[in-house]
Amino acid sequence: MNTRLLRIAFVLVVGLSGPACFGVSTPWPDTVVAFLQPDGSSDTGGPPSAGLGAPDGVFVSIDTPEQLILAFTDNRVFDGPGDDLWLYEAGNCGASLDVFGRRCDGPCTFLGTITNSDGIDIADYPGLNYLDFIRLVGVDDSGQFEGYDLDAVEALNSLDAVGCIPAPGAAVLGLIGAGLVGRLRRRIP
Repeated sequence: MNTRLLRIAFVLVVGLSGPACFGVSTPWPDTVVAFLQPDGSSDTGGPPSAGLGAPDGVFVSIDTPEQLILAFTDNRVFDGPGDDLWLYEAGNCGASLDVFGRRCDGPCTFLGTITNSDGIDIADYPGLNYLDFIRLVGVDDSGQFEGYDLDAVEALNSLDAVGCIPAPGAAVLGLIGAGLVGRLRRRIP
C-alpha cells in the first residue's frame, strides 16, 4: 500500500475520532445588552465592554443606581458543583453589587449582594438550573465607595449553547449531503 495513502487514512481516522464542534465558547459573557446610567451617575472606569472577557485590570464602574446587563451567547452558566458564577472586582475595594440572573425563557431572579470578588451558586435558587443573562445593579454603600469596579464575570460551570455532534456523525451527514447534491445535479438538465 502506498505510504502517502496510509498517512492520509491515519489522519482521517484520528481526525474523525473526536467531536466536531461548530463554535468555540468561552466562560466569559459575550455581549453587553444594556448599561443604564441615570443622570448624576459616576462616570469613572471604562466602557461597559470592559466587563467582558478575562480579568485584565480594565474595569467598568457600576455605581448606584446604574445597571449593567450582560449576556452569554455561545454558552450558558449551569448549576454544577460549587459556585457557578464568579465576579471579579478590580482592586477589591469593598464596594457592593446586587446580582440578578435570568434564563432566556424565564423571569429575573435575585441572586444576592456581593462585595469584592465573589462567587454565586445557583443551586441555592430552586428552579434555576442555568443562566443566559446577568443584571448587575450598583448598591449604595453610604458614600464610602464610588462604585463596584467590575473587571470580569466568569461562568465557572459552563455549558456550550452551540451544538457539538460526534465527528463520525458529522462525516456521515456530510457524505449524505454530498450524495444528495450529486443526485440532484444529475436530475437537472
